[in-house]
Amino acid sequence: MQLPIARINSTNHWRILEEVRLSKDKEKAIEDIKNVVLLMPHKSSIMASFISDLAKDDADFKNGIAKMIDEISTSNDSSMLISASFTLKRLGVKGMESFFWTKETPTISSLFECVSLEISQDSLNGCREEAERILGIAGEEGFEEVFCVVQAMRSFRFSVQECVSQLGCISRQKSLVDGIRMLQKKENSLYLCALALEFAKKQGFLKILLEELPAFEQEFKGILIPLLFEQYHNPSEESSSVYISSSYMPLRTLEDINPFKQLITEDIAKNMKRISGTSKVEKFLNEGKSEDTKKVPRMSREEFEKTDFEDRKAFFKSFCLLGSPSISHFLTYLEIYKENFVLGEDDQKLFLSIFFETFGDYESFCRIVIEKMVRFRIIDSELLAGFISNSAL
Repeated sequence: MQLPIARINSTNHWRILEEVRLSKDKEKAIEDIKNVVLLMPHKSSIMASFISDLAKDDADFKNGIAKMIDEISTSNDSSMLISASFTLKRLGVKGMESFFWTKETPTISSLFECVSLEISQDSLNGCREEAERILGIAGEEGFEEVFCVVQAMRSFRFSVQECVSQLGCISRQKSLVDGIRMLQKKENSLYLCALALEFAKKQGFLKILLEELPAFEQEFKGILIPLLFEQYHNPSEESSSVYISSSYMPLRTLEDINPFKQLITEDIAKNMKRISGTSKVEKFLNEGKSEDTKKVPRMSREEFEKTDFEDRKAFFKSFCLLGSPSISHFLTYLEIYKENFVLGEDDQKLFLSIFFETFGDYESFCRIVIEKMVRFRIIDSELLAGFISNSAL
């Protein structure tokens, strides 16, 4: 039974080669080769060897491949042309000088040095524009691998598992992260998030992803971060069983958790609570504190109501204890007592001083609550920046 050419790898290379040589439908074989060349650039190296082995003893196949190259030259699809450029450069095809991203790609065969790839100026300009976008993120050194990731993600969007399988050959996990970043505005966000969740099972990916996420679009982060939390932090017993044979469990070590928490904004925390539940999220945001971390006492509402609201210092101190230590409680009481939070500049500074003195050890809590207060214009953003700057001195 003939294996699909698209499944070619170092193990089955010779078997597929013999099957294609014996095939009576050479046109179908060449069409399959063309599809791999255009859609699967991560197989460029093995496909160049395969084509060379196939054509060196078979003039009909060689002529068929030359015709295929002519057909590729008429394509208006920039991604497919870039994809093909890596295989064609390895085959020694002429006219590759304009494809500057292939300058370091080695030539492994001279069989097709009499064939030239000639594309229109418009097509070349389109290729260069796409190449520049990738270079802006990946640089020259990572260009080919990141492009291979991007093209595979486009080509295999019909199956997350198939895409992950195809990308198993990618050596640098940052290339996977860069590929997702390149496509975050162009592909379905849930599809890209599903890929990220799969890649995160391999140690090292999540660390790189969390380092790079600040450069991603806020909308995409608002989807991905809650899904990462739901999938990997305190997962159910059933989902945990997937990792029984592995020593690495995503989002379970401080190496993952600390940078993950740094990315959580008020909006992201809200999305996390919608998906995972308020108690689970708040427990996560407040866990991991050292034993020396100051525990903030709580004040009942009845006791709080006894506070002299005209004494702003006493009011702010009591209010912090009323909302402690829950983000949702704090924001709820902020809404209830919003009339008491029409603050002048001095009162804002006083509140910030008391707030950070009370909750300074709870970094995520502080960040989310203050972000909300700035959004509701309770705290002026410039005043906050000045306060933080002066506090750091």
